[in-house]
Amino acid sequence: MKKTYKKSFKKIFIILFKIIILCFAYAFISYKFAKNDLYSQIIIVFKSINIKGVVFIIIVFFLMIINWYIEALKWRYILTNVEKISKIRSFIAVLSGVMLAIFTPNRIGELGGRVFVLQKQNRIKGFFASSVGSFSQLNITIIMGVIGISLFAFFYGGELINIKKNVQLLISVIIVLGAVILLFVFFNMKKLSDFFLKYKFFRKYENQILFIKKFSFTQLCKILLFSLLRYIIFTSQFVMLLNIFAVEINLFEAYISIATIYLIINIIPSIILSDIGIRGSVSIYILSVFSQQEGGIFMASTFLWLINLVIPAIFGSFAFAKTKI
Repeated sequence: MKKTYKKSFKKIFIILFKIIILCFAYAFISYKFAKNDLYSQIIIVFKSINIKGVVFIIIVFFLMIINWYIEALKWRYILTNVEKISKIRSFIAVLSGVMLAIFTPNRIGELGGRVFVLQKQNRIKGFFASSVGSFSQLNITIIMGVIGISLFAFFYGGELINIKKNVQLLISVIIVLGAVILLFVFFNMKKLSDFFLKYKFFRKYENQILFIKKFSFTQLCKILLFSLLRYIIFTSQFVMLLNIFAVEINLFEAYISIATIYLIINIIPSIILSDIGIRGSVSIYILSVFSQQEGGIFMASTFLWLINLVIPAIFGSFAFAKTKI
C-alpha cells in the first residue's frame, strides 16, 4: 500500500514539475514578447517583406533546423563513451535543452535538459558530456571573436572608441591569450577533470567525471569541427537577416562585426544580456560603425533570437513533456 502511494506521489510530483518548468518557459517568452512589443513588430515585418525577404526567411528557418541537427549529432558523438542513442532521440534531447536554456542563467538549463532522454545511471555523465560540447562551442566563439575583434579594432577601432593603437594591441593580446588558454584546457581534458575533482562536491561523482579523460585528440578535433559548422551557420543567419531588414553592409564588415558581437555576448554574463533590448543594443553599438539603420539592426538581432531560440524552445516544450524524469 505504501509503495502504491509513493509511486502515485512520484508521478504527481513529476507532472507538477513539468508543468512548472513549461509555465516558466512560456511565461518568459510571453514576457519578452510583451515587453519588446514583438507581436506588432512581426506583423509589420511580414506585411512589408518582399519576395527576396520571404526566400531569405525560409533559408534562415532551414538553417536553424540544420544548426540544431548538427548540435544533436555533436552531442550524440560526445555520448559515444556514455550511452548509444539514436539521432532522433539526440535531436529531441537538444530541443528539450533549448526549452530549459531560454529562461535559465547562463543557459545552464541546456545541459540539464538533455539528460532526461538517457538512462538514469548515465544522466550525470550526460551532464558533463554536455559541458564538453558547450566548452567546444565557447572555444570556437572566442577564437572567431578574437579574429573578428582584432580586424575590427585594427581597421575600424578609431571610429568606435577613441583609444590609442597600443591600448588596442594590449586588449587584443589579452583576448588572444585567453583564447589560447581555453584551447589548451579543451585539449587537456585530464587537467579539466582533475580541476573538478579538487572540489568536494564533484568528488562524489568521480566515476562520472573521469570518463572525460577518455576523449582523444582526434575526437576533440571532431567536436570542435561540429561547433565550427554551427558557428558558420548562425553567423550566416545573422548576415541574411541584416540583408532582409535593409541594413547596408558588405560581407567583410558584417562577419567581423558579428564575430565581435558574439564574443562580447559570451564574455559578459548572459544573465545581464538576457534582455532582447540589451542584446540588440550590443549589435547596434558594433554595427553602427558601418550602418546607421539601427531599426534594421535591432530587428535582425531580435528575429535571430526568435528563430534560433524561441521556435526550437516551443518544439522542445512538447519533447520535454514526453520525457521520462
